[in-house]
Amino acid sequence: MKKKKLFSMVLLLTFISFIVSFVSPAGGEGYEIYIDNKLVMQQFGQQMKQVKNLQVNAAQSKGDLKVKFYHCGMAGKSRTLELKSPDQKVLKQWQ
Repeated sequence: MKKKKLFSMVLLLTFISFIVSFVSPAGGEGYEIYIDNKLVMQQFGQQMKQVKNLQVNAAQSKGDLKVKFYHCGMAGKSRTLELKSPDQKVLKQWQ
């Protein structure tokens, strides 16, 4: 009976290890953009490969802009944010 329980436990642990090996780790890259505390854009993981543009209308241009960068579940560092005009001229850059 003990051998059967031991075999079952080993089989269960092997199965769990196999399944867990295909699960991606927590965290990753991402960002969120808020205008007046309203979430207007969010990208994480594979979405980060796509460059997104955020157009701001006249009413939003007077609002409070907040950008949160994430790296492995923590606040991100060493990032660059550019504000461009419609003709793609860089008006302001934050690093």
